[in-house]
Amino acid sequence: MRALRLMKEKLAQGKVLILAPEGGRTFKGEEFRVIKDGEIEVVKGLSEIDLRDNKALRRFKPGVSWLISNSKAEILPVWTEGGEGVILNESSSFKLPFPRLWRQTRIKIGERLDLEKLPRKEIARLLEDSVLRIGNEV
Repeated sequence: MRALRLMKEKLAQGKVLILAPEGGRTFKGEEFRVIKDGEIEVVKGLSEIDLRDNKALRRFKPGVSWLISNSKAEILPVWTEGGEGVILNESSSFKLPFPRLWRQTRIKIGERLDLEKLPRKEIARLLEDSVLRIGNEV
């Protein structure tokens, strides 16, 4: 909670906060939001998802909703892909002691969101949906 309050304070000062709301690397998650046949679904584990055809997003940490509902910050959702080629997942059989900076990472930027008037319970879901849809744009 102390970290969230510090983030709120920095946002109130007009600072920019870049936040990875999944709370860790996506592949380490247990519950995900995915788009299947144009619809967003919640699934347990990645074993039932073909990631070549579907993007997966780990569920956001609860503190994200608290931070948004308790600050007046503007929200700009961003999707990144290709990071697993730069910093390999732990499950990779080939390890390098440094990032593979010659690999490409793609960053997709969505539209600004106004979430401060939403009930806290809906904030994370709407933000997850927005980020996931950015990731599935061609």
